[in-house]
Amino acid sequence: MKRVVAVALALALLLTAAFAGAEESMASTLVLSELELSLARESGVRNVRFDGMSLQMMLGSTRGIPTLQATFSSGQGQQVDAIMQVRSGLLLFSMGGITGQYYYDISKQLGADYAMALGGVMMLAGGNLEQALDLITTEDGDGNHSLQVNIPAGALAFAAASLLGMASIGGAANLDELRAALMSAGSSSSLSFSYNPGLGRFTLEIVQEGGTVRLEGAMEMSVSPVVFVEVSDEEERYDLMNLDAETLEQLQGEMSLIGIKLVHFADGAGLDDMLDY
Repeated sequence: MKRVVAVALALALLLTAAFAGAEESMASTLVLSELELSLARESGVRNVRFDGMSLQMMLGSTRGIPTLQATFSSGQGQQVDAIMQVRSGLLLFSMGGITGQYYYDISKQLGADYAMALGGVMMLAGGNLEQALDLITTEDGDGNHSLQVNIPAGALAFAAASLLGMASIGGAANLDELRAALMSAGSSSSLSFSYNPGLGRFTLEIVQEGGTVRLEGAMEMSVSPVVFVEVSDEEERYDLMNLDAETLEQLQGEMSLIGIKLVHFADGAGLDDMLDY
């Protein structure tokens, strides 16, 4: 592991020097569309088609800063933009409709080498995402690339509970129920990702003891010059690992407003019925 970090660190230093000062840089763009979500259980299968919905992600560097920029469009007029950067040892998050910026201190929590390594990997993948995916996936004779990893139930519980805590103002009492439900699903979940560049299709599957969630659709990758959104250094920053009650309440309220923008789309697509399944 230390050897991997050292190699990534060296790449980060080289790439930072190469991209520093550039307002426009080459970046990888990934677009997911024609999305269909299915939930399979012993009692049957339910499917939801997200007609018109798309997710665009651009990965690269702006002024030498590793950057991931994403735009979600519902296809019905709702749009949410978000950006993530590795800057000064921090994993920095910013989203349209959210006041300020939120960060996770990688250097403090994991070490400065890991922060540099993550930045290096982001910039390397931004140069050519398809080649980067080739390095971590297995290809069969039909041109399908695949990757499978196991996710501990505790990690899923923590992530889901954190999202629920931010999105629901009065939802703190539900966190223990959510953790218990996820933990009861088994010791781990299997996450599988596969795609076929020739067909332009992808599949993302999460298998748990209680059922299988599958997301599939069209996938398009390209490399082109990109000008990323500028992230202001003047906005106030909040530590995700140390949010006070006032900041958390503000974040919950703003996340709820974003949720309201998309709730009619979710209802129309039938996602509410799937959640009750």
